[in-house]
Amino acid sequence: MVKVGNDSKCRFVWTAHPFMGGFNQAQADQEIQALLRKFDQLYDAGVRQFGVLGDDVGSLPRTIVINMMTKVSEWAKKKGDVYDTVFCPAGYNHSWQSGGTGGNYAELNEYDKGFPEDIKIFWTGEAVCKPIEQVTLDHFRTHRTTDGQKRRAPLFWLNWPVNDINHGRLMMGKGVQLKTDVNPEDLAGAVTNPMQESEVSKPAIFAVADYSWNIAGFNMDKSWADSFAYIDENASEELHTLAKHMSNPEPNGHGLVLPESEEIQGLINTYKTQLAAGNVEEATTTQLVAEMTTIIEACDGFHAKSKNEAMKAEILPFTNSLKDLCTAIRSFAQAQDAMQKNDMQSAFDLYMAGSGSYATSQTYTKEMYNASPAVVTPGSTHLIPLAKTLEAALSDPMNDYVAGDVERPLKITAEASFQTWQSGKPADIIATGSSAPIAISAAYTNNKLYKKILLVSPQAISKAMIVPGKRANIRRRLLSIPVIGTTIYNICVRKGRLENVLGKRTFGDGLVPIDYLNASYENAHLSGASSKYLFSSTECHYTTVSITKAVKELNNCIYIINGDVNAASANEYVSLNSAIEVVNIPRAGALPQVDEPEEFVKQCEILLFN
Repeated sequence: MVKVGNDSKCRFVWTAHPFMGGFNQAQADQEIQALLRKFDQLYDAGVRQFGVLGDDVGSLPRTIVINMMTKVSEWAKKKGDVYDTVFCPAGYNHSWQSGGTGGNYAELNEYDKGFPEDIKIFWTGEAVCKPIEQVTLDHFRTHRTTDGQKRRAPLFWLNWPVNDINHGRLMMGKGVQLKTDVNPEDLAGAVTNPMQESEVSKPAIFAVADYSWNIAGFNMDKSWADSFAYIDENASEELHTLAKHMSNPEPNGHGLVLPESEEIQGLINTYKTQLAAGNVEEATTTQLVAEMTTIIEACDGFHAKSKNEAMKAEILPFTNSLKDLCTAIRSFAQAQDAMQKNDMQSAFDLYMAGSGSYATSQTYTKEMYNASPAVVTPGSTHLIPLAKTLEAALSDPMNDYVAGDVERPLKITAEASFQTWQSGKPADIIATGSSAPIAISAAYTNNKLYKKILLVSPQAISKAMIVPGKRANIRRRLLSIPVIGTTIYNICVRKGRLENVLGKRTFGDGLVPIDYLNASYENAHLSGASSKYLFSSTECHYTTVSITKAVKELNNCIYIINGDVNAASANEYVSLNSAIEVVNIPRAGALPQVDEPEEFVKQCEILLFN
């Protein structure tokens, strides 16, 4: 890495965390000497710039830190060819220096006064993910100084394009974090914090390098547009198109919002306005379809033209998701246009195609280092909301169309989800798990509603008979308390607990697919705090219903699909009604539709349509 840095005219900086894992204050001199011996080793390997990260210094006296950095400075000067050393304080931004670690800038005052001049101090701005701007440089240099003197200029640690604040996003947008109205004398330099995806971090690295070369002359739009020819000369236009829709990390815990899909924002707003008014102009639809086609072609074109295999691997889940998302929007827009022209069959077909594409767009994941795979969601700012708006606007008309006088067969495929519409005519019903007793009860209450009943890993009849007890009532009341109940609910449905519960109840091997876990977590919070009431009802057995009599007396065709588990539950149903047919899918657990989708669909087609 040292050689690569030297060959590319980039310094390889080696940093140490000497305070991590415990620093022996009683043997501070020995700890410092150990650090310098490590620096000697790296120096012999060719490293010529070093750093000390003190953001985890804890309660260690600052005098010890100052002594360490003084010794490091002396060591560097003796070498003769070592560049300035960098240091990261505990309070590395204005927010933390003002009210957090080191309050009232006490930490920064002591370090600035005590450190030798060749020690550069990291600064991330007004908070953790903030831009390089004059107000934060002024804070670093003059805010709450004790002697009326300016502090040394900060070495700005720009937390961009790093995506650990939202792993499902890429930040390939323009350098809006780089403000040009700053005094270069107040800035010792800028360091960019890249993403896990090193290749697609290059647009941001290019921007920071261009900015550092000439702050006043930096043009973020031109610099960004120019960068792609250097980053990938074979697919520069396609990469630029993709980057436009992969830039915003919102939501995240740091309040960072960056522009995305700017060029088509006006078109999207116009389309939404016309859609809300009930009539989308054909020209608007044509333009939107063309823009979506451009993005789709860019997804395919980049992978066809680029010779950067590492970048293609990094961006693949994002381009797959973006392509399906834009395909969905295009199909939805065409469905809306067909509906306005009273071509309902075409509208329905396009709507179903769009729904399948949109659902698929939300299933792509990227591999993480030392963490579970993360679901990717490019186009989050304008494209995903547009897809949701269109799907919602079309759903009622499509349901009304299906519920019309003409019966239309329902085709099931493994590639797309399927839905049924209640039209008042007898329908087949599919119910999974704890929904099975409810479906049975509904069919028994009104046997004209349903024809065939397909139960997937149904809840045991004996379990469905459990009634609320005294403890259940206490739990329900506790969950109903406004603040405390919501807190308890959020603890109960946190991701870690959901993964544990699902691993035990639903997936016999304990391995929960990341997309299933994410969907479960999202659904648990869809209605905010009100979600706790459904949770309390189900967990406290207020939704249970005895179906023994119903199972015995129902004349409907009833089928059960099981995996390798849940045989005992199926036997309970068969013991009450011998006409019930049971199909077991090998290698599947409690959710055969998830574990073996192809075989599950095959069995559905046999049972329901043959």
